[in-house]
Amino acid sequence: MSFGRGRNGSTIGEIAAALKWTPHIVRGAISGMVKKRLGPVVSSEKVEGRGGVYRLARARFAV
Repeated sequence: MSFGRGRNGSTIGEIAAALKWTPHIVRGAISGMVKKRLGPVVSSEKVEGRGGVYRLARARFAV
């Protein structure tokens, strides 16, 4: 999955549409990754005209 890896990142709506998930499921998946410190580090920022944009910063593995 390449969402969020590019310079422009991805919004919740873009991810939800591509995966055919509902937005609340996408938010829950991102929140779960962050809370459990699994997989990528997720950063977010608000972008004019797009809203909240999420990016995958780097992989982080739980030990």
